[in-house]
Amino acid sequence: MNLRKKKILLVYENPNEMEEAEQYLSTNGYQTIKANELENAYLSAINMAPDVIVLNISKEMNDIEVFNKKIATNIQKRIELLNIVDLDSYLKIKVNEHVAIKPVKPGLLLHLVRLIAKN
Repeated sequence: MNLRKKKILLVYENPNEMEEAEQYLSTNGYQTIKANELENAYLSAINMAPDVIVLNISKEMNDIEVFNKKIATNIQKRIELLNIVDLDSYLKIKVNEHVAIKPVKPGLLLHLVRLIAKN
């Protein structure tokens, strides 16, 4: 049995939502790291090689696609990405990735992370 804690990188604009998500995931056995913008998230991902990155930020889809490519190119490990977006952004997504439509409460986030991280 793998006892290593799964590492989750949370990238949220809203600090209250990020804190709530972090507490819920940490309480349920996940190691969490926080970032409030893509550049900080990229540096954190390089340093910690998380199992899952949760993006809950208002950025152009192009910026998120560039972020995804940088992660895939510069980190040897496969990292799963969960985008939490509003409905308008969802309709514009062109890539095949994990997506949830806002709002995503902590219980649902935990369920999604478990599925994505294959925990």
